[in-house]
Amino acid sequence: MNAFRAPGLALLFATLLASAVGCAPAEEAPRTLTLSEGWIRLPPPGQDRSAAYLTLAATASVTLVAAESPLAQRVEFHTMVRDGDLMRMRQLPEVSLAPGETRRFAPGGDHLMLFGWAPPAEARVGEITLVDADGTRYTVTLPLRER
Repeated sequence: MNAFRAPGLALLFATLLASAVGCAPAEEAPRTLTLSEGWIRLPPPGQDRSAAYLTLAATASVTLVAAESPLAQRVEFHTMVRDGDLMRMRQLPEVSLAPGETRRFAPGGDHLMLFGWAPPAEARVGEITLVDADGTRYTVTLPLRER
């Protein structure tokens, strides 16, 4: 007996086939943010804080709301601001970039602070992940160095 002659079987087969076509993988959306040219500072012995520096380049508007790394318990966005004759570090709740904007995180300016620093002793590189307001994650592997 031909299976497609049974009542309803042809309809079931057509429905399954149509569903499978609808489940085809979509093309990956273009990345909104590129992370490059970075490094993570090795702290002096006994210190449990470090900093990471990198360049961000946006192709569309993006607001970064979180950062993380397996090297630290907590990662925060920070900047340096002048307070009279002193430079003080301030936490940034988020970092926004406009389409086409490039923002450099560098010593003496914007940077990522890594608190609870605990990389493996043999580590020579580390990952930093930035998370935008939509939940998209951007991960980069950076070298660890003293300066």
